[in-house]
Amino acid sequence: MRQVPLGTVCQVTEQFGEMKSLLRAGIGTPEATQMIEEPIRGRVRALCEAVLNAPPAMRFLPSFSQAMRRILELTEHPNSTQTFELAEHLGDAVRRMIDETNGAVFMWLEPSLYKYADYQENWKKVIDEFPAIGRDAHEATLCLLFERPTASVFHLMRVMEFGLDKLRRMVKVPKRSPGWDGVIEAIDRKLKPVPHQRKTPATRKRHRYIAEAVLLLRAVKEARNTTMHDYTKSFTIAQAEDQYRAVHNFMTKMADEA
Repeated sequence: MRQVPLGTVCQVTEQFGEMKSLLRAGIGTPEATQMIEEPIRGRVRALCEAVLNAPPAMRFLPSFSQAMRRILELTEHPNSTQTFELAEHLGDAVRRMIDETNGAVFMWLEPSLYKYADYQENWKKVIDEFPAIGRDAHEATLCLLFERPTASVFHLMRVMEFGLDKLRRMVKVPKRSPGWDGVIEAIDRKLKPVPHQRKTPATRKRHRYIAEAVLLLRAVKEARNTTMHDYTKSFTIAQAEDQYRAVHNFMTKMADEA
């Protein structure tokens, strides 16, 4: 998925349009050797800086960004740039932008969902502890961004299996029959007070950790059952967001005990 800064591209297009007289200036025209006036120089520099400060620009529009960097350098000092020089560089930038966006198809992502886009940063701690979940965490995020909530929840449940297995090992549930219910029941037994037996501080701390983890586990358990066993079940965007946050919280909890 390419993150093209369309807002910046539109700004460039609009301002290049306003400066079309400059774009037509070339060697041999009366204004070719005139120095660029300060207001125009300032506008051009501000435009270049907007492009170069847009994080995805340098990555996904590298040739266009490089052209804008050259323009920025060209206009670095007042009264140092002639009209024909700027015209040549602006024309080059326009051609590069057209080349790099020509034939591309753009999708409009729901802005409220875009906060999930940087899955590598959001899931970094979890992926460091459970590298195998990286692909499903990525797919869950993409499905949510592209408004496929049921598919997102499906991938989230696959992610959960890794955290569940770690929790299973913590409470010593046999692997031959882990199951969500089996893990929860084992936890309930483990946390049940034993008459006349005081817990050590370390035991209390660990049991508190496990109790918090099982609360997070219960928050996503029902979604797992309906997703895996009821093919008629579908989820709304809001429900998928709830599951995304719940699974992320649970997996982060599991990663904390690394």
